[in-house]
Amino acid sequence: MTGRTFIDALKEFSVVIALIILLPMTVHYGATLIHPYPQGSSAVVLQGKYLSEELLQEKITDKQYASPAALKNLQSKLQTVKAFKQDVKQYYRALFYTCLIFGILFILTGLLISVRLIDTGFIIGGAFMIIDGYLNYWSRLENWMQFLSLLVAVVLVVVTAYFKLVRRRA
Repeated sequence: MTGRTFIDALKEFSVVIALIILLPMTVHYGATLIHPYPQGSSAVVLQGKYLSEELLQEKITDKQYASPAALKNLQSKLQTVKAFKQDVKQYYRALFYTCLIFGILFILTGLLISVRLIDTGFIIGGAFMIIDGYLNYWSRLENWMQFLSLLVAVVLVVVTAYFKLVRRRA
């Protein structure tokens, strides 16, 4: 009997799923090793609540914190919160560009590989990697960058479909 069995199909499917999961995870954690997520400190907590810049600005103008020592403490916390927020932004920017670059590289690798299961895993894994980068950084992108990114994504999908579907039939 030369037909594929259910077990054979399941084995092939598991290879694709493993690549789809492992490629983005490897790049994500590798990027985090190089540029770790910033550590917050106890200086960004007041009365058990995480402090935002807005809350600290309110507290600075509140009469309850009018003493010079309390005001100095709040201003110090405000600087710590701002620095932490900037560090988080830099972390997500680095993660975004890492995911974007490796995602595109994996999609292009998938286009060049002729092994059916591995190419599919690389293409979908690369797409998930790009999606991961965008999910973490989308709200921080400017509108023109969001538009340009979507335009590039459409072109990338069309090119991928052409090379993998149309050329395969020819």
